Amino acid sequence: MKYLIPGIIIFFAVLASITLIFDWGRRGNPFVTEPIGDIIVDSPKVNSEVGEKIAISGKAKGNWFFEASFPIQLQDPEGNILATGTASANGDWMTENFVPFSASLSFSIPTTTGYGIIIFKNDNPSGDPARDKTFEVPVSFSK
Repeated sequence: MKYLIPGIIIFFAVLASITLIFDWGRRGNPFVTEPIGDIIVDSPKVNSEVGEKIAISGKAKGNWFFEASFPIQLQDPEGNILATGTASANGDWMTENFVPFSASLSFSIPTTTGYGIIIFKNDNPSGDPARDKTFEVPVSFSK
């Protein structure tokens, strides 16, 4: 009887460990970061400070590109466009996998606000709004 309670505790601890291990195998290891969406922006990072020239890099799924590019905009909080540009694929874009991209934006830092939003838009030659995708990265402006 004196070994029954510790035995039950050990049994449930082992059972919980096995369940956790198999659950990780089913859903993926929670300690490994994997892409959540179709685009990963490496630079600039969210809420980072940027100057009048922004170097942009990252990876996007091939379906974001058309003819190896997709559009990018920098907007202020009111939606005014401060700069437009094009992200270019740095590899074969005709794939379902992630493709590295790079871009640059040049603009004059506004005096009316201290931050903006870089908006990445998939290139959608069909014009079908249901196929539009966007991804936003907020940034602050250096003074």
